[in-house]
Amino acid sequence: DPVNANVNGTISANTTVWAQEDITVQGNVTINSGITLTLLADHLSATPGNWDDGSGAGVLGTGVIKDPGGNTITALSNTSALIMYAGGGGIGTSANPILTSLNGASLTVITNNPSQVGAAKTFIQNDGTGLKIAGITAAGGTNDNSVSISSGGSITQTGAISISGAASTGLELLGAGNYTLTNASNSVAILAANLSGTGSLTYSNNSIYQ
Repeated sequence: DPVNANVNGTISANTTVWAQEDITVQGNVTINSGITLTLLADHLSATPGNWDDGSGAGVLGTGVIKDPGGNTITALSNTSALIMYAGGGGIGTSANPILTSLNGASLTVITNNPSQVGAAKTFIQNDGTGLKIAGITAAGGTNDNSVSISSGGSITQTGAISISGAASTGLELLGAGNYTLTNASNSVAILAANLSGTGSLTYSNNSIYQ
C-alpha cells in the first residue's frame, strides 16, 4: 500500500490516486473531457472516505495534497471533474496553493477526517476559466478547516458547501470571478470575499456583494 504518491501527466480514464500520507502534484496534469481525477490523501484504500485509522504505515490524520513546484491541474472541458480528500495539513498552502485551470469543470473538496491532526486548510487558485463546486465538506472539530478559492470566470455550484471547525474557520473567495453560490444547504459561519475588477458574489440568500 502506498505511503506517499505522486500525480502528473494526462489523465485519459477515470483515475484514483491514493496514499496513506501525502499526494504530491509532481508535474502538470491534464484531465481529459468526461474524465474524473480523484486524489485521496490520508486514506487506507482507493475508497473515498476510508480514512487512515493508524493501522497502516502512515501517520494518523496528517495526509496532505501539495504542489511545491507550481504545477497546474488543467481540465479540458466542463465535463471533467477533480475530487480531492485530505487530512490534517489540508490541500495546498497559502504560499503554494493548488493551481488549476478547470474550464468550468467540477471541483469537490473533502477535509473531514475525524482523526485529523491539526488544521486542514484548503487553498485553490484557479485561472480565469471558471469552475463549478460539486461539494465542499470541511469539518475540523476544534481545528481550522478554512477554504480559500481564488478564480476568475463563472463560479457556480451543484452541491452544498459545509465548512465548520474552530471559531476562525470560514470560506474565503478571491479573484475577479462571478461567484453564484445559492445552494439552500450551504453552511458557512464566516464568509469573506475580496474580489477584484468586476468580480461579484451571490450567496445563498441572493444578497449580492461586490
